[in-house]
Amino acid sequence: MRALVRVACVQAEPVLFDRDATLAKVERIVGEAAAAKAELVLFPETFVPVYPTNRWARHLAHGPDTGLFARLLEQSVDVPGPDVDRLAALAREHGLWLAVGGQRA
Repeated sequence: MRALVRVACVQAEPVLFDRDATLAKVERIVGEAAAAKAELVLFPETFVPVYPTNRWARHLAHGPDTGLFARLLEQSVDVPGPDVDRLAALAREHGLWLAVGGQRA
């Protein structure tokens, strides 16, 4: 067993409410991390499609229905599903472990 693992902790923003563009961004960042010899690449919680912050939740609880949660659901990742398959193929392609936070309502 190896003693050291090179980890890339990604601090980036997703492409808001655009799953496909966010996954394309994940692919680009993973390629950069793999080039830097990362063996594990970690993305933020609910990176796909976006993290609904407490500020959003407070606003939505007291404001009109903006359809925000419907958009979150629409752009979320189904597990299992083609987006998960895409991420798994990306990890295999680069020979690394990948953790991408997703949201499913």
